[in-house]
Amino acid sequence: MFITSTSSLLLFLVGTFSLSLLAFGLMLAIPAAQSPEGWPGLPIWLVAVWSPSLMAIFCACRTKSLDELLSKVWSIRGLGLVWWVLLLSCGVFCVAVFWFREQADWKSCTPSLFLFLVGFNLFLGPLGEELGWRGLLQPALQMRFGWWGATCFVAVIWALWHAPLWYIDSPQREIPFVVFCVHVFAYSVTMASASSLAPHSLLPAILLHLVFNVSSGLVVLLGLLGTSKWYTWSAPGYVVVAVFAYCLTFFRG
Repeated sequence: MFITSTSSLLLFLVGTFSLSLLAFGLMLAIPAAQSPEGWPGLPIWLVAVWSPSLMAIFCACRTKSLDELLSKVWSIRGLGLVWWVLLLSCGVFCVAVFWFREQADWKSCTPSLFLFLVGFNLFLGPLGEELGWRGLLQPALQMRFGWWGATCFVAVIWALWHAPLWYIDSPQREIPFVVFCVHVFAYSVTMASASSLAPHSLLPAILLHLVFNVSSGLVVLLGLLGTSKWYTWSAPGYVVVAVFAYCLTFFRG
C-alpha cells in the first residue's frame, strides 16, 4: 500500500490539485498555452495532466514503495477477463462507425496519424493520470469506504479535476458538463471493476483510459460526430460497459 494515513491522502489530493490549478492559471494568463500543441502550451499541459501521477510518485517515494507502484504499470498478471471489458469498450466506437459510416472520411486517418493519436493520448492521458487515480487513490479510499464508496469518490474528484477545462478554450468546453460527468462515472466504474479483476496491474486502467480517449479523437478525425455529439451519443453505451464490467467482476463466480 502506497499511502495509508489520512495526512498522506490529503497530501496527494492537495498536491495534485495545486499543480493542476497552477497550470490552468498559466493557461488563463497565456492564451497561447490553452492548446497542448506546441510552445508554450505543451509543457504547461504536461504539468496539469501529469499532476496525479507525479504526486503518486512523490507519495510512493515517501513510503519507499515506488518500485511496487511502477511495477504495476507493466504487470500482466490476471488480465484474462479484462480483455472482454476492453473489447466491449471498443465496441461503442465500432457501433458509431457502423451507424454513421456514410459520412466517414477514411482518408483523413492515415496509419501514421492514427499511431500519433494513440501515442499522444497515451502520454497526455492515462500515463499522466492513472498512477494517481487507480494506482494510489482508489486503493487508499477502498480501505476506508469500500469498493463503491471509493469508486464514487474517485469519480467526483476526477470530474472536479477536469472542471477548469470548461473555463479555457479546450475541446471539452463543447461538452455539457453533466454529460461529461456521466462519462466520468461510467469510466470510473469500468476501470475500478477491471482493476479488481487484475489487482496487481495498472494496465487495465491505462488501456481502458486510452480506448476512451482515442475513440473520442477518432470519431472527430473521421468526421463521424463532433465532440459534444459523441459524448452525448456514446454515454448510454459506456454505461452499459460499466454495468457489464461490474457484473463480470463481482458475479463471475
